[in-house]
Amino acid sequence: MDKLEMSSECKGCESYKNEISKLRKEIYNISKSNINSQRLLEEKYTMQVQQFQEENFKLKKTIQEYQEYKHKSEIYYEEVNNTLIVAKSKLKELHDRITFLEKSNSELESKYNEAKSLLSILVEHNNYNSEFSNNKIPIKENQTNYIY
Repeated sequence: MDKLEMSSECKGCESYKNEISKLRKEIYNISKSNINSQRLLEEKYTMQVQQFQEENFKLKKTIQEYQEYKHKSEIYYEEVNNTLIVAKSKLKELHDRITFLEKSNSELESKYNEAKSLLSILVEHNNYNSEFSNNKIPIKENQTNYIY
């Protein structure tokens, strides 16, 4: 092998070495870029996971608040319903009492009118008797005066 052949082989080797070196640098840069991209993606997805966890927590809290509100609403509805039942019962009692009082009032008015009528008859009778006493009609002392 002569020097020229060696020299051309060495040039080929050098060119391969340079090519290998370029490829190694390119692989290093790609690897470094991939690592940076992976880190950025991890950060991005980690942030998204955290946001989803926060939203999930808020949703769970909202669901819990809704369940508490629903429970309180059911209790309130039951209390209102029970109050309405009691009020309806008391209203019926009052209605019955008013009906009874109206009937009693009607009976009392009837008795009042009857008593008023009897009183006017008695007043008339008394006036009639006083006319006789003014005329000096003698009345026996032991005699009772009854109206028949």
